[in-house]
Amino acid sequence: MGSLLQMIEVVGISFCLTAATMPIARWICFRWDITAPRSVGERPEQVPSLGGPPIIAGALCALALTAGVPLWLGLSIALLCLAGVIDDIIVLTPLQKLGCELIAAALLTFWGLHFVFSGSKLADIAILVFWLVAAANAFNLIDGLDGLAGGIGVISSATIAALALAHDDLRLALEAGALAGALSGFLLFNLWPASIFMGDSGALPAGMLIGLMSQQAAQLDTVTRVARYVLPILILLVPLLDTGVVTISRIATGEQISRGGHDHSHHRLLRLGLSTRQAVATCWSTAILFALCAYATSAASQMQVIAMLPFMVMSAGVLALFMANLTFDAIEPGNFSSSMQGVAKLVLFSAYKWRLADMMLDGAIISAAYLGAYLIRLDFAIPDTRFATIVSGLWQVVPLGYLAFLTSGVYRSIWRHVEISDTLRFAKAGVIAGGLLAGLRLLERAPVSWSIVILFSLLLFNLLTATRLSFVVFRRAVARLARNARTVLIVGAGTTADAALQFLMSSEGLVRNVIGFLDDDHFKHGKVIRGVPVLGPVSDLEAAYLRLKFDDLVLATDSISQSQLLLLQAFARRTGVSVSNFAMGARPQLEVQADLAVAGS
Repeated sequence: MGSLLQMIEVVGISFCLTAATMPIARWICFRWDITAPRSVGERPEQVPSLGGPPIIAGALCALALTAGVPLWLGLSIALLCLAGVIDDIIVLTPLQKLGCELIAAALLTFWGLHFVFSGSKLADIAILVFWLVAAANAFNLIDGLDGLAGGIGVISSATIAALALAHDDLRLALEAGALAGALSGFLLFNLWPASIFMGDSGALPAGMLIGLMSQQAAQLDTVTRVARYVLPILILLVPLLDTGVVTISRIATGEQISRGGHDHSHHRLLRLGLSTRQAVATCWSTAILFALCAYATSAASQMQVIAMLPFMVMSAGVLALFMANLTFDAIEPGNFSSSMQGVAKLVLFSAYKWRLADMMLDGAIISAAYLGAYLIRLDFAIPDTRFATIVSGLWQVVPLGYLAFLTSGVYRSIWRHVEISDTLRFAKAGVIAGGLLAGLRLLERAPVSWSIVILFSLLLFNLLTATRLSFVVFRRAVARLARNARTVLIVGAGTTADAALQFLMSSEGLVRNVIGFLDDDHFKHGKVIRGVPVLGPVSDLEAAYLRLKFDDLVLATDSISQSQLLLLQAFARRTGVSVSNFAMGARPQLEVQADLAVAGS
């Protein structure tokens, strides 16, 4: 009870101090013109950019009043905050900023806490310094939309506080609670439309603090050895994924890594049509999901963590691949290859031609299917010694899975264009992998558990299908949420209409949300084509418009009469709905031409 009261006290003090001093920071920014342009959104204007000092001061003062602040911690974070202030005012070069970060990280490492990662003191110091700098920069890079970094920071620090309380570390809980309270106070002024930005003066020290505290949480006595490496990554996964995607994408396209730009994950969500609030909510939700994974990991046994790990890697990998794939929405990767040289060309070919990123993810998929088969078969109750034996077999099973994928043509599929024929290949891969597993057991003269073989094959097929279909699912989900998506009604519900639906859902540029079909074939009424309903006959056009208020009408049928076409043109003139024609080539099975020529307006 006493620890809970202390937590409430430190959170309340930091929240109130930050919220009370934020208007002063805004006044100072306006007085000395310390502002930054709102780079995205619907309200172009200059916004104060020194929200960091109130955050850091609020957190450190609250901690000093309740539990005290170690000199090494206060000095390191204050110095980094000061460097951020200078950068927000006069703009430091990337090397100057990195030097300040290294100094702060070195102070925290040599003067503060020491963690054991590898057993070598020098290696441990290097790992911790690298982690602290990476955390600071990743958190700084995610600060690109109103409320985004502040919310991610609250989620991360609150997760650390919960972990510390669960493992009886009140000191760490108070430190994390102080930062969570300060960032919450800042969010009052930073939610869209923000009246002040965090700036480097807030993002760099806050990110380094979260990086430090995540390592402290991972080193708690009751946390298992494997979880110590997983916990910090899960707590900061959204910023780290964003940094990784941007870095790889810029290398692959020949761009400078250190340049600023609108190619971060949140900017990509905006280009897909989400509003600022929707993009921020999406990132927050993802951070909360992995925060829950972090909490579960901290409470799990060594074997349970190992069992969860492939599924977590698979989820994070799918998100990263989806975001990275958006790099080539406008220009195909092949168009870059002729101008790329050295490392850039190697990364481009590795990721997009040789499919090494897919193959790395598939290692987690094969492991998840194999471990999942045993978990299901044994009702999720496996003794640690038995589970250790099962895990030790992965070195044999994973290569068998890769062999099955290669022989069945899994890597011939392009994720954003997955078809039924691809799912048949996935089923073939599952069957081959199961057969290879059974053959391996027979060669080893070990008993074959056919239930494990069947479960392994089924799980492999389902995981392959789920991951490869994820791009289509994500795009359709975003299209339904997008504020600027044009809603489309398709006239026709046959083969041409199905091709039109696939074209509209996969074409780049304008986001489109297909909401239904109209077709005179009454056998199709009430049915669903790729998740989109057939609403009724063409004569129901007026009723459909009154109910759905669509923006575009696409003709995708050869059986429309001249009188119906004139009716559609009159409807378009009266309502302002755009009417277009979808035409396929003479050999649609080989050459599909998508010609959206205006038929009436």
